[in-house]
Parts: sequence; C-alpha cells; structure tokens
Amino acid sequence: MKRRFFICSVGEIGQDYAKDNLHRCVEYNGHFMHRDTKHKGVFDDVKKDDIIFLKYNDRLIAYGKVKYTDTIDKEELGGWNYAIYVDKLFFLDDSNIEKGVCNYGVKDASIGTDQYATIKEIKTSFALKKLEEINKTNQLFVEIKMESKIQVLMDLLKSTRNLILTGAPGTGKTYLARQIADVMDAEVGFVQFHPSYDYTDFVEGLRPVQDENGNVGFERKDGVFKTFCAKALKTSTQKEDDIFDEAWDALLEQIREGIANEKLIKIGSWEYGLSKFDSLKYSSLNSPSKYSFTITKQNVYDVYQGKKARPSGGYQKDMQDIVDYMQQKFNLAKYVPSQEQKKDFVFIIDEINRGEISKIFGELFFSIDPGYRGKKGKVRTQYANMVESPNEFDIELGITDSKNYGHFFVPENVYIIGTMNDIDRSVESMDFAFRRRFAFKEIKANENTEMLEQLGSLKDEAIQRMTNLNAAIEKVDGLSSAYHIGASYFLKVKDYGNDFGKLWEYHLEGLLREYLRGMQGVEETIIELKKAYDNGVADSNNGQ
Repeated sequence: MKRRFFICSVGEIGQDYAKDNLHRCVEYNGHFMHRDTKHKGVFDDVKKDDIIFLKYNDRLIAYGKVKYTDTIDKEELGGWNYAIYVDKLFFLDDSNIEKGVCNYGVKDASIGTDQYATIKEIKTSFALKKLEEINKTNQLFVEIKMESKIQVLMDLLKSTRNLILTGAPGTGKTYLARQIADVMDAEVGFVQFHPSYDYTDFVEGLRPVQDENGNVGFERKDGVFKTFCAKALKTSTQKEDDIFDEAWDALLEQIREGIANEKLIKIGSWEYGLSKFDSLKYSSLNSPSKYSFTITKQNVYDVYQGKKARPSGGYQKDMQDIVDYMQQKFNLAKYVPSQEQKKDFVFIIDEINRGEISKIFGELFFSIDPGYRGKKGKVRTQYANMVESPNEFDIELGITDSKNYGHFFVPENVYIIGTMNDIDRSVESMDFAFRRRFAFKEIKANENTEMLEQLGSLKDEAIQRMTNLNAAIEKVDGLSSAYHIGASYFLKVKDYGNDFGKLWEYHLEGLLREYLRGMQGVEETIIELKKAYDNGVADSNNGQ
C-alpha cells in the first residue's frame, strides 16, 4: 500500500470559525470543510488509509489515518459536511491542542499549484519529517516509517529486479526482504546458501531414485530456483478480486454507519440502505422508496468488469455510479483482466555470499541479468540433453524440436533479493560479473530499530545499549560501522527473562571476541565494550 499525505487547514486565529472548527475536528475525529469553501483543494483525492495533517494558525498540530470521507449534510455539522474521518488524531500536545510544529517548507513540498487550497497533497519526505516532529511514540508512526522504508526498497527492486541487502550482523536484512515480498503481495521462495550448495541444488542435477524393485539409479531433477521460475511462468494473479472485495466491504461499513446515524449514503442520484442479504437497497429516510429492486455485489462486480448490468437499462448508470464511488472513496483500482497480469514472485537468497556463486548459477549469470529477463535471456541448461519432453520454458518458447529441449529463462515477474553480512570473509570471493547484476543497499544498525517494538517497555533500553556499544566498536582500531551489532540480536533478550546481562554473556561477547581475534589487548577491549554496553542504563542483570 502506497499512502498519500495531505495537509488540511482547520483555520487561522482571527477567523471567526477557526476555533469552533478545531473543536469540531476533535469532537468528531477528523477534518471538516464548509460546503461553501471556494478552494476545496484535493478533497476528492483523499482515500482510506491515507494520512492527513491538521493545520491550525499556520502550524501542524496533529495527524491521523483516514477511515473514510463523506459529504453527507448532517445537521450537527452545520454545513461543514466535507468530512474526512480518521481512526484517531495524534496531537503534538494533548493538553494544548492548538500547539503545533512549524510548517516551513510546505510550499516546496506541496504537490499542486493552488496555494489557497484548504486541502493540499504533500511529498512523502516532508510528511515523514513532520510526523516525527509531532508524535513519534505511537504505533501508527512506527507503521508509516517502516512502510516508507519498505517502499523505497521495493521501488529499487522493481527497477533493478535483483537486489542485495548488505550490512552488519543482525540488522534485519532477511526480515526486510520478507517485508518487501509481503508488500508486493508476492509468492516467496527461500534458500540459504552455504559452501556445499551447488548447481544441482539450485538449477538442476542428478538425484538418486529407487524403483519399485529397490534398485537405485539417478534421475534428472529440477532444482529449487528452476522449479520456482516454472511456477512463476504459469501463475497469474487474481488480485483484482481481493481489491474489489476490500472496497465493497468498506462501502457496506460506511452505509451501516450512515444507517446508525440516520443519514443514508447518497451515491449518484440515490440514497442507499441495505437488504437483509447485504445488497444495496434504494431507500429514503423521509419516505419509503417505490423501488423494491436491490443491487447485489455481483451486479456491481459485473459493471466493474465492463459487463452489461443485470437487469440493464436505467440501472446500469446506478451501478456505474457505485463503481465510481468505490474507486474514488476506497482505492478501488481500475479493472484489469487477470489473464493480462502475472503475480509477482520474489526469491530470497539468505547469506548469498556464503555459496560459491559461479558454481551455483552457472549459465544463469546471463539469464538473471536485468536486461535479459524473459525469453530474450533463454539458455539451455547443463543437463538439457537428458530432457526427453518439452518443459514449461520450451512450451512458452514454442520449441518443438526434441533435440532442442531443455531451455530455461527467468520470467519477468521474478525478482531476486539476496542478503549478506559485510564482514563475512567470503564476501571477498564474490566476482565482479555477479556484482554487476545486482543493486546493493546497505542496512545500518540504527535504521531498522522498528523491529524492537515487540520488546515493549524494554525497547528504549535496548536501543540505548545498542547505540552505546556500536559507538564503542567504531573506536576500536581495525573495526568500523561494518562491525556494528544490529537490532535482531537484542530481540533475544526475551529468551533470558529480559536479562541484558545474559544477552551479553551468551551472544554478544562471543561475537565481539571473534571480531577481535588476532588483535592485541583483547581482554582490555572487551572490558571497555562491556562498559559502553552498560553505560547510562539501569542494571537489568537480575531480569527485573
């Protein structure tokens, strides 16, 4: 999900309505704009799960995640019926809701040209900075910050197709790889390289088999990556079904809320209630509708797909109005037939540098190149002469000559993410031909502390200990930031009753001694590192 960010003006001191509107925002949990406002801005662009900032007296005072938007003229709102409702507003200061942070730079950060607009879209980079200034102690901020990081990495993967996450031990590289795949809604393959891993494991090779008589022989078998790519080649996505279901459920929730508040939702020319089967029912609060016909979910889905409505005629426009409303309010994407799409597949190679790359990939060096994805990167694999019938790749390529079977290529919907530790000695053995085919992104120890949220009240202490220890590591001759210790190590403290002393004894000290192997003054250095680890934090060695 790619969120958008908006600044919504509540009013300025000196404007008669400003303070009343601010209290309206607090009371009804959102932002409200009067129907007579001349410069409404991009109200229609605000969607569910977007983030809005409240601007009051030229300062940003709060933010919240959008639940839904509404234009129903409710009596209690007194004409302020252009509403954006949020789950919760997070203020800079709950005891003084008028207090805010400076919005300097908002002009350059705005997307659009109407400087007088009540609602403006702003750039993500500016929004993230202001979110942190206003309130960074809530789960929504943590969620948005992680999403932003994942989005950057996902965009990099999408553009390069091959990505390696590097960094110090324990910085959460494998965790991030899985998060990227989750955001892409991709099918995931996973393998961990090691020194004995080779081409027969990864691509194809001979494997022992036993027949019904107990005789042992060898048979050609596809490896894990080739099998993964074959599946990606023939698997299409049904993602648009899921998107429609989500938008439909959100519409029903909004209609139910309207019924509960005795304010029906108007879509196009009609107000709608619900039948007992959760179909949309032509309704009116003031007088019974003369129409008994209901609009079902399947009716609307048919129109969404571009099919003729059932029944057709005048109802077609009503159903199209509902589709338009769902696209505007609930992020319903434009329909694309599933056969024209391919589901994304992400193959994660953990500790990619621990394997002998040329021995594992072989001729696939050519096929994994981003410039040769798909059919133009086809190769015949090393055991192609043993292929007696066309495989998935031969069929896709239209090959019918039995002497030419055994092709392979990496489908365009397959992405590769590798992870590796910078300080691993095997990094030096990675050849330049392989490095050229991957983008590299360093994950630093202090960039992925969101994973420590699961420590609860211990999070701050864990971050302080990690920060102190890493600063001391950098002062040791021969070490650098590549030897930092990442946040995932500190998650292990839960296994020892929250005892940071045992974490040091059973995990950190041994790793640091390995770093210092062969250096002079190891014991003295370990003592200094332990002092840094314990510096400025309460003694938690008793597990309390």
